Amino acid sequence: MGRRWVTAEILPETVATFTAARLKLVADGKDPGGITASTGWVGGGGFRQVTVAPSMYELTPLGVMLADWATNGRFARAVAGQLGFEWQTKKHAPFCGVRGRMRLAVLDGAVGLEEAREIIAALSERERVTIVAKVVLPGVEEFVAEQSKGSRVKKAPRDLLTGRTRSVRHRAKGVS
Repeated sequence: MGRRWVTAEILPETVATFTAARLKLVADGKDPGGITASTGWVGGGGFRQVTVAPSMYELTPLGVMLADWATNGRFARAVAGQLGFEWQTKKHAPFCGVRGRMRLAVLDGAVGLEEAREIIAALSERERVTIVAKVVLPGVEEFVAEQSKGSRVKKAPRDLLTGRTRSVRHRAKGVS
């Protein structure tokens, strides 16, 4: 049919019962409803389903804070996805993500000089690292920049909520 479309559904039950089930029938050529017959559709194509997890940030009276669930590997995995790194398992420790020659190290707590030194020591000669931690102790950013040119330190959530997270609204001409 040459169609492309996007839909959103808040209830997982609706996706499982109706949306995904119907799309599977259409792709498999087993859907007798809709315009399938009139277009001569015999199946093919496919679809992609994305499940969005709850935000790892919460707005509190003290400001934006990491949610209670965002600990251990869940926080690291969410950060890897948010920053565009390919997720890696624990066997790659202290790293949890890779993007080209850039590695990702995520700490649930604070990063100090000792942690930064260990992370940098685990890099190969041409690799760099992005270190993300909930607390960045004094002197760490300077140390990392000095010891591994091109490497950086980010504080969560402050440095993760800027830059690429801009919202863009598109409207048709003449619509206000």
